[in-house]
Amino acid sequence: MDKEKQSGYTLLGIGGAAMLFGITFTGFFPVIGGAVVAFLGIRKLIRPNRSLPAAHHQGQVPTFKMDDSMILRLAKRKGGKLTVAELSRQTSLTPEQAKERLEKFHLKGKTELHVTDDGVIVYEFIEE
Repeated sequence: MDKEKQSGYTLLGIGGAAMLFGITFTGFFPVIGGAVVAFLGIRKLIRPNRSLPAAHHQGQVPTFKMDDSMILRLAKRKGGKLTVAELSRQTSLTPEQAKERLEKFHLKGKTELHVTDDGVIVYEFIEE
């Protein structure tokens, strides 16, 4: 049984128990609360989780493509300078991918390279 159905049955069971408890021992308010919880359980059983894209339900993981404008915006937020480590930490890129992307900017003439005293390469973006 998948987790979605299991959580639906759990909510349905809790809601039903709360309704029975309310009817038997206390009164009106636990019955209302139990009905709401039971309704949520039934809803989970009837309707699939709509928060995920359809491709995800079919076992396909959606991919995200980071374009150059996103990297440029990050560089602007960082004062026009980025290192491979910063780009990797702030994005979904691996350090190798971050290095490739920054090197492409440099080969296009969009950055200047500076080396810190610690030997870290800093890519400084040139204003256009």
